Amino acid sequence: ELNNGSGICKYFDSDSRLCRIYDSRPIICNNKKFYEERLKNVMTREEFDEILISSCNKIRSGNYERLR
Repeated sequence: ELNNGSGICKYFDSDSRLCRIYDSRPIICNNKKFYEERLKNVMTREEFDEILISSCNKIRSGNYERLR
């Protein structure tokens, strides 16, 4: 439901490279809550943080296709 049709979040502002609904974002976009509620028993926080950092760096650089 967040996909704009090209694999990018529909709330991602490509000009500012920021979220347009940050303060009211869903849980999947709140990494601390998402990890605690859904991934804590699946991976370590360090593993999750590595995935987040890699994904964020790709988004910032414009390499959206590599996220898939």
